[in-house]
Amino acid sequence: MVATDTYTELIVRSLFCISIYVFVAYRIEQLNKQAFLGKETADKAFYRWLKIFETFPEGLALIRNG
Repeated sequence: MVATDTYTELIVRSLFCISIYVFVAYRIEQLNKQAFLGKETADKAFYRWLKIFETFPEGLALIRNG
């Protein structure tokens, strides 16, 4: 592949495979982090709206009564 020396070829192939593995692992970790943060953000938004709608009837009662 690179040279006639088999050790050099083995080293180059190994480095190539390792670099591909590192790149793929890095991308997967980035995507997992984005998915986790997106889910966490959606959960926070859900609970924020839930809190608003839980207090909504109490707010209407306050407006009607006074």
